This record gives sequence, C-alpha cells and structure tokens, in this order.
Amino acid sequence: MIFGDKEIFAIELGETKHPKKFFLRLWLKGMPKGNFKKSAPLADTITDYQTIVKKKESLYLPVFDLMGTEEVFAYTTKFNFRLDEDERRYDETKHLGRHAFLAPQFTNTQSSSVVLYKDSQLRLIWRNDFGEPVNDAVVPFDYFCKVFDEFICYCKDKGAV
Repeated sequence: MIFGDKEIFAIELGETKHPKKFFLRLWLKGMPKGNFKKSAPLADTITDYQTIVKKKESLYLPVFDLMGTEEVFAYTTKFNFRLDEDERRYDETKHLGRHAFLAPQFTNTQSSSVVLYKDSQLRLIWRNDFGEPVNDAVVPFDYFCKVFDEFICYCKDKGAV
C-alpha cells in the first residue's frame, strides 16, 4: 500500500508474516529510502515523524546556507573524534541524524541520513549504502505531514500500532 505520491513524498507499506512487523520504504522525488528487505515494528518511524514535527525549528544550521548537498552530508556525518573541532561539530549536528528515519526498514550498516527543515520545507539527505551516491530531496512540509497523518491513521485502524 502506498500513501502519497512517489514523485513528491510517499510511504510504502508491506505486510509480513508477523502481525506487528512491516516492510516500509519512503519515496522522495521518485527515489527510495529503504528496500523491503528488513521488517520491523512501525513505532520508531512514527516516533521519528512526531519528533520532526515537534522539533522542526531546530533542524537547520545557518552554516548550511553556503553548502551544497555533499558538503552538508559530510559536515553532519563524517567525524574524526581525535579532533576537538570534529567533536564540537558532532555535538552541534547529531540531532539532525537522530530522527532521520533510521528504523531497520530504512538502513543497513553503511547508510546515513540527515533531516533538515527550513522555510516550510523538509529536506532529507541520505545515502542508502556505502559507495552509493548521496540523495537529496526537498518536500513541502505540509505535504509530508499530510502523508504521514494518513499513514498513521491507517496503521491505527488496522491495529498495527
């Protein structure tokens, strides 16, 4: 089942043999995040969404204004903890990846994500696997919320959460 439009933002839900575990994939501008290979409960994804809505105003740093996608991704995901500067940068940016849809359905050992919010737009920057290109998609925040709200209502109606 798909909620939303894959070319804007969508959530794809797949059932498994286990009644409380599901396959889940996000679609952003036609690009998938997740691969339907791992299943898990939906609670972590819903919690990530609720946290993003609640803390959206903290999901951006002015330094990003002068950076491209690869630079933002590197700034928020690549650290050398032997350097004081990198430790400070990690402390400043760790919240940007903490709720960037990291449930087992979306990740493997080499994937990373960052979620940003600015000017009523949600921006997700992610790499699905080591060596793959960095993906970047901007979605109107109202549309993102509408799709997630429909998804959550469906899941509650079906007793999935």
